[in-house]
Amino acid sequence: MIILGIDTCTGPVSVGLIADGKVSGLRRGFTPLRQLTLLVPFIDEVLREAKVHISEVNLIAVTTGPGSFTGIR
Repeated sequence: MIILGIDTCTGPVSVGLIADGKVSGLRRGFTPLRQLTLLVPFIDEVLREAKVHISEVNLIAVTTGPGSFTGIR
């Protein structure tokens, strides 16, 4: 199972990838009110690092709040 985790609830942005129970990629950054500038590149980076295509991801886990960045949800 391959899980892509995304957290944008607060200022920091976190993207992680777990494949077969092991962390295969992780990115964290902080850009208040500009999370989208990091989100898409972080997703691309963790997928590339793990050599996983987005179509291979079985589950996407996201935080749902509280926070100001609601566009992804």
